[in-house]
Amino acid sequence: MQTLNADGHGRTVALVRAILGQNSMSAAFDADTRFVELGLTSMDMVDLMLRVEAEFDITIPPCEITAENFVSVATLQVMIDRQLAAAIAA
Repeated sequence: MQTLNADGHGRTVALVRAILGQNSMSAAFDADTRFVELGLTSMDMVDLMLRVEAEFDITIPPCEITAENFVSVATLQVMIDRQLAAAIAA
């Protein structure tokens, strides 16, 4: 089980960069840059969701798979942290 750690944000940024790279895209972005502004599509969001689950060893419950959670690195990281905390508490 994955534990909460300070490098979670960096790992999430790396996942977004990997998706941009696979699409031959590069862009400067920060935690609040909207994924749509980066050119990510709905299929990229599915890919990102699967990568998040694998990277953080979590299963994102259906109720958390919302547009609001997949707006930016910041919103995604809040959801990831919430899932990690729930996993630790279980």
